[in-house]
Amino acid sequence: MRTLATWGTRIAIVLAGVMSLVTQVFIIPLMSYEVVREFPEFAYLQPLGIVGCLVIVLCFQVMLVCLWMLVTLTSRGRVFSPIAFRYVDVMTAASAAIAVLSLVAFAILAPQGAINPGVMILVFLGTVAGLGAAALLMVMRGLLHQATTMRAEWDEVV
Repeated sequence: MRTLATWGTRIAIVLAGVMSLVTQVFIIPLMSYEVVREFPEFAYLQPLGIVGCLVIVLCFQVMLVCLWMLVTLTSRGRVFSPIAFRYVDVMTAASAAIAVLSLVAFAILAPQGAINPGVMILVFLGTVAGLGAAALLMVMRGLLHQATTMRAEWDEVV
């Protein structure tokens, strides 16, 4: 991976990490208190909502760390090593966890009418996006496996 692309990717990862930390520390608690102030009848959902949102952001942060490690492996020319599979597997699991948590939130909030239809659509899209990312990562893992096998065969030939 070229140096400029490596540093650009790392800067994007750091910015996403900082934004996710700001979201965890400030935005999620402030939004939950604002929602409870406006709709006190749903105050009992506040702790569950805060924890669920924090776990979703934590899964995203885990994916960022794995992405950082994959960029590092790529920049060192070691992306075809077995450890790369572990990072891709963790990213796949984190993406699937985001999808499951979004689906659980949708299943809890939708029947109670606790969220408006626009937000319900966004929560549902979070589920679809998480599943789509997990599927894409599984395909990418398969491609990494094929490339690693081809690399090993090529090393044997040379």
